[in-house]
This record gives sequence, C-alpha cells and structure tokens, in this order.
Amino acid sequence: MHGHSNLKHQQLSLNFKGFEYFLVEGLFTKAVRELIQIIANKQITTKDIHQYAEKGGLQLRYSYGILRIVPSYKGKSGRFWRWDVICSPVSLKSVSSRIS
Repeated sequence: MHGHSNLKHQQLSLNFKGFEYFLVEGLFTKAVRELIQIIANKQITTKDIHQYAEKGGLQLRYSYGILRIVPSYKGKSGRFWRWDVICSPVSLKSVSSRIS
C-alpha cells in the first residue's frame, strides 16, 4: 500500500516548469491591455507595453502562472504594434469531482 500512496502523490504533483504555449498571436496593443485586465487583473498602459518591448517583452504573474507579452513574429501592422501573448502555467485550479 505504501507504494500506491506514493504513486497517488506523484499524480497530484504536476511539474510545469519550462512549459509554455502561445495564448494569442499578433494581438494589437489595446486588445493586449484588455486581455491582461481579464486574466491577471492588472492595469497596464500602452506606454508600459511599448517600453518593455524595447527590452524584449513584458512579464506578468497571475494566479495560475506567468504571462509574457513579446513583439509578435508577424511584425507591425503599419504603425501599430502586434504582440504575442505566451502563457507559462505554474499551478492548476482545483477541479471538482462533482458533475453539474
């Protein structure tokens, strides 16, 4: 039984270190600001986003991980910047076993 309890513990401990994925690609600055507000509940100005672009991107912590906002590989659209939003999860929300 002792081996079984260790296996159960390993299944509950998920390691997301180094895992990341594109949440959205090529988003304009205003939409990025709105997305940050929704996901991370943080107020970021367009000026803040552009200042961090010069340094390679903006990184924000939120309750389930990290959001990175970087200049999009798609490039600018005219004079407007496009951004890629990358998510790196560090934890998961508890999932209820009850079915609604």
